[in-house]
Amino acid sequence: MIIRKVNGGLNRYEDRFDYFDRSALVVLGCQPTDICGFQSRCGLLVDGISGPQTWAAMHRQLVALLAGVIALVAVLLFLRRRDQRAVAKQVGGMG
Repeated sequence: MIIRKVNGGLNRYEDRFDYFDRSALVVLGCQPTDICGFQSRCGLLVDGISGPQTWAAMHRQLVALLAGVIALVAVLLFLRRRDQRAVAKQVGGMG
């Protein structure tokens, strides 16, 4: 098991799930302890317990968010390259 190799076993294993929950909630725009709000927003059973269904919903939203960020970066890089070419063309035309 990878966990055993990295930190010697399952020590503080539940803490790592809690850290993931809090981190994911913040990245997704929720309060760090608002499991119920997240579950409600996703149409899940609101029980305040972060389990497999809640983690799956977090994962889906994080992947979608990442895809959006990648698309935004691609657009920004395209615009930057286009602007650089436009400036180079203008500078080239001046000389």
